[in-house]
Amino acid sequence: MMLEPHSVDPLQAMYEVIKQLSLYELHRLKSVLWNEIEDPARLRDAKNRFKEGDRLEWFSGTTNKTHFAKVLDKKRKYVLIVNEDDGRTWNVPYYVFNLSQQSVEFAMDASQKLTKQHCSVGDNVGFSHEGRTYYGEIIRLNPKTASVDTTCGGKWRVSYRNLVTVIDSESQKDALLIEGEIE
Repeated sequence: MMLEPHSVDPLQAMYEVIKQLSLYELHRLKSVLWNEIEDPARLRDAKNRFKEGDRLEWFSGTTNKTHFAKVLDKKRKYVLIVNEDDGRTWNVPYYVFNLSQQSVEFAMDASQKLTKQHCSVGDNVGFSHEGRTYYGEIIRLNPKTASVDTTCGGKWRVSYRNLVTVIDSESQKDALLIEGEIE
């Protein structure tokens, strides 16, 4: 795949190509990527790029977003960190760290429905059910649905395609959507 310099974010371009691949092609790609992730030279380079006490950005597949943590101990395959968000300690592999400090966000156009790839734990979202609109926060990412905690309607499992991003749900937690025109 040839990309023009600075025309498109390379990861975004790859993501667009990946969405078109067959399941078999994805399986083959997963194998290639895993071999690169486990490459001893790459791991050695990563180990040498930081030290105990450093503050690093890392990506959690569980929350599907980046966090910051302090490095407590470096082991052969894993790094002991303390997460800044919640103070919990984690043993994570070296490949979760953003050592190149590259911004990696997968964009979507306005006509596209939300997918798991575009959602993160903590995101503010809205959805409609039986004529009512609810607002809340994603508390868990499941394979086909997001678990959403709403103050006025409890906890819901909502298909990603039925979610909409909400810029500020804090002011909407106890309100329903009121349609109308702003003058």
